[in-house]
Amino acid sequence: MKVEGIDYTRLYDDGMEIYPFNDNVYYVNTDNNGDVNLKFYARKLASGYITKVAISNIMDDITSSLQENALFITQPVIPSNSLEAPIISSINGSEVPPAGTNKNPTFDVIIPKSTVLSMNDLVYVMSDINDETPILCSSDRYGNRNIRDNPFKVPYKIFTPYQYNMLYYYILTIGGDISRSKNLIFTVGGDSTSYLPPKGNFQLPTILNYSNKLVDEFFIFGVNSLGTGITCVIPVGGKNEAGVGDIIDCMLEIISYDSDTGNPSPKITLITSVQVKDTKPIKIPIGSSFLENFGVDDEGNPTPVYIYYIVNKEKYSQNWQGFLDTVSLDSH
Repeated sequence: MKVEGIDYTRLYDDGMEIYPFNDNVYYVNTDNNGDVNLKFYARKLASGYITKVAISNIMDDITSSLQENALFITQPVIPSNSLEAPIISSINGSEVPPAGTNKNPTFDVIIPKSTVLSMNDLVYVMSDINDETPILCSSDRYGNRNIRDNPFKVPYKIFTPYQYNMLYYYILTIGGDISRSKNLIFTVGGDSTSYLPPKGNFQLPTILNYSNKLVDEFFIFGVNSLGTGITCVIPVGGKNEAGVGDIIDCMLEIISYDSDTGNPSPKITLITSVQVKDTKPIKIPIGSSFLENFGVDDEGNPTPVYIYYIVNKEKYSQNWQGFLDTVSLDSH
């Protein structure tokens, strides 16, 4: 494998760094299916840079192109007021419908027309919710899409159903100038079988019971142990924690099951939104009314509950998981 156009790449194969043999040529092994799991990183230099590179595969002296216009960025690019957010054709309010019965693996994304765009500009449609490395969704020359009115096809599998996602795009000119669009924040719908609880990189909240004592994760709440409710404690000011000025949404998810199909059915509740004023941990009460009257399924399993928070409607925390068996005997 060869990387052309940059002398500062680092290549990782499933977490292990691979060093170039000669002239940015790397030897890599494939699995039994001929696939490789590679990540490219740009080396950090004293000053940031933006460049376009070409990645090719060499086998038996035959070179085939893998990516002609890969984009390496090692400096922050601030969203431009002159580039509007991308448009998702099928969006309804802030939600993109799920793939549906036809199981279409992609949805359509349109780049708004703008006088600052040239037909030869390269467009990179991106997402980086909860990822250390931004994800490239699709790329092409602006003219190829604009002239033919041909939308970008963005894979559903990049995004987690039911949680906030972010979409934006970079514009790279022939002269090497880079611009970034405004962000589009949205959610993706999903059928119940595709549900996964949100999980991000921000620190796990801690949970206190009604007596202000720490509750271990995976604890099963009964009517008595639930008492008047619980408290969610959100850490602030440290690594992978919210900072002063951030907006925090405290979220509660309870997963019940359809009695006919057995599929999970998430009930998602926003408990409250608060702005971080200082670096003291934020305590958010969750009253018992949110957690009462959830029982066990036919196999005796209690109801799963997840508690997490979202920072600035973009970054998710890890989720705290517990269980509920809070149906009062009086209700039978």
